[in-house]
Amino acid sequence: MLKCTLINTSRPLSKTDIKRVGIDIGCRFPQSLSDFYLRFNGGEAEGERRIFEGGTGVRVEVATFLPILHKRFKGDSLLEDSYWSLVREQNLIPQGYIPFAMDPGGFRYWMDCKTGEVFFSNFVRRGKTGSPMQHIASTLVEFVNGQVAKNDMPTAEMNEACVG
Repeated sequence: MLKCTLINTSRPLSKTDIKRVGIDIGCRFPQSLSDFYLRFNGGEAEGERRIFEGGTGVRVEVATFLPILHKRFKGDSLLEDSYWSLVREQNLIPQGYIPFAMDPGGFRYWMDCKTGEVFFSNFVRRGKTGSPMQHIASTLVEFVNGQVAKNDMPTAEMNEACVG
């Protein structure tokens, strides 16, 4: 179960909205991501900015979760726009991933459509394979519930915390 509250969310979505966007981008939303979007349509975590340290030792900062269909403000990034730009137009990310969140530098978090695993796309620090995709969590629940407030991290760790 997800343990979070998002603020500054966009208009609520229906199951039909989510299914339609999945069809449009050619990637069916895993159940966990669909459930997340039925609860929150984008937004920011309530309280302090959030840091996630995955089992791989990669620390990332989550600035915002991307809304679907309805921008929250002028210049907001929609999930489907991010997908079309980074996957279809620029071919930077392989098909089969759905962008759902963003760090302060604009790098996206992606969910694998088949496995539900969470990845971070970092075009500056590519992994050993040369791919920008870094695996950071096995599930959305692990990713969301594993985030901690910046102020809750020891100072020495905080100096290394932000990737991107």
